[in-house]
Amino acid sequence: MATDDRNFHARTLLQLARSLGAIKDTPWEKVGRLMAMCPADSGKGVYRLDVRSQDAIIALGVYFLESGLQHKLQILPYLLKILRGMAKAKWVEGPRGLNRYRLPMAECFSFCLNTILTDVAFRDKDVKDQIISAQLEVMEVLTKLVEGALKLPADTLCQYMVPILMGMCRAVGRSSDEEMPLISYLLSVHRDSRVEAPENQESQLVQQRKSFNAFRPILPRTMSTLVLNQTDLPSPTSHSLLSPPDFTTRECSSSPLETQGHGGKEGAVDEQGDPADLQFNKVGSSFTRTKPWGFEIIPEEDHLKFSSSHLQTLVGVAKRLLNKDVQKSLDSKVHEFIADANGNLTRFPYKSYSEAITVVVVTLLRDVLEQEQDLPASFMREVFDFVTELYHTGQTELEHRPHSHSDKPLEFNPYSLNVHSNAACVDLLFWAIKDEADAENLCLKLSEKISMNTEKKMLLSHTPLIFAVFSV
Repeated sequence: MATDDRNFHARTLLQLARSLGAIKDTPWEKVGRLMAMCPADSGKGVYRLDVRSQDAIIALGVYFLESGLQHKLQILPYLLKILRGMAKAKWVEGPRGLNRYRLPMAECFSFCLNTILTDVAFRDKDVKDQIISAQLEVMEVLTKLVEGALKLPADTLCQYMVPILMGMCRAVGRSSDEEMPLISYLLSVHRDSRVEAPENQESQLVQQRKSFNAFRPILPRTMSTLVLNQTDLPSPTSHSLLSPPDFTTRECSSSPLETQGHGGKEGAVDEQGDPADLQFNKVGSSFTRTKPWGFEIIPEEDHLKFSSSHLQTLVGVAKRLLNKDVQKSLDSKVHEFIADANGNLTRFPYKSYSEAITVVVVTLLRDVLEQEQDLPASFMREVFDFVTELYHTGQTELEHRPHSHSDKPLEFNPYSLNVHSNAACVDLLFWAIKDEADAENLCLKLSEKISMNTEKKMLLSHTPLIFAVFSV
């Protein structure tokens, strides 16, 4: 009964948010009722974030986006206060809601909130810099905590601070350039706008190209291997389904979430199911742009553009988070946290944090930077040198770490995360190179690298890295 009540509450809030969002000029008194369900500041920016409070905040964000950013002066400042208050919030774990997933509650909520804010930043240029600045400020605060500035207890650091940061890294900079916001897609809020299938193969091919030129959906990197005739997504209220436009996709480097067949193995993920099951269960998953085979990979003219100062801040935060001493200290905290829990942990798939932080930070850099062009040569060189060192470090770790492969894609797999991090590094290296000779030299080194491994299992485990090389 508790389960039904909890699901009913979450579904009701989402449907209320969507219904209000469909009203052209929503009276504030109606929106105010939804906002009244959100947590209030209990003093000095401290919020109590239980499951129902999180549901209400997310529903408010859904309304805000689907209404065309109505009541911006009331809603946006509140969402930014929640963003800034996450690090000192009182988190109350619950049995259901987001708690039915594997990733920590704080990480899932942070991912949702920043997904909402990033889409708002893309849609409203007047508040874009304000939102990005707030996100980067919070990332800097959390980075200081990870570095040990306040010597937080291991449980606070591992269960809340790092997961909040992980959720941010997975969401910042990824926006939808279509009418449907990412949060609506993520929570399967929409149930209509079904796209009719082309009548024949020729019209299907035409539809594929149209979907690339006119409809640039943002899919989770975890879903970017989907091909034509993708099955529908479930609605949170029924089995009515949403079918996004069909298209053939490719990606610069593959996702931390491996494609899983329908063999019914334990831990398998149906990538054609609920997108929330992907994003709230798999370490390192994120939304990203995908491109069909045969199209040149070029920066989008219409994208969430970061200012030069924002890019410098982002790279600076990345360098601090990827510092080996910081990661080593953090891993020791994780081991301490797991040992103290004595097997009583729930919603905590991590065995260490260094590999997971590396993959989310590097993919964040790639997804933000690959859309930028005409940046200063000194900045490009700084990124290239940093990523080169990171790539070589990752390759060394892969060579000395025993090969690990699991048929359960939801299991924490440090080896797989390292492979995906290195694949994202390859994407960044080719983005940062401007000299043709340097590009040829890099291609030569990478071709030598992939030709050295002929053992079948090793080749399979390095597939993301190999695909990244072949697609440049």
